[in-house]
Amino acid sequence: MSKTLVAYFSASGVTAKVADMLAKAINADLYEIAPEVPYTKADLNWMDKKSRSSREVFPKISSEHGLKELYKRSFRYEKIN
Repeated sequence: MSKTLVAYFSASGVTAKVADMLAKAINADLYEIAPEVPYTKADLNWMDKKSRSSREVFPKISSEHGLKELYKRSFRYEKIN
């Protein structure tokens, strides 16, 4: 186990690629913050103000499963990127 964690959320996969490269470069553990319900293509339509991604721009942190899990795991690390 590394003492550094790279935690990321990636709806489309772009951030996942960058997070993976970063974790490898700094020899860190990698943790994906995943939504409880996966996003569909329609969910990711940023042009539609009623799409899920548009409505979740500022999510309630307390209701995000991934962030709760990350919080529980974060105490094992000295540094989180």
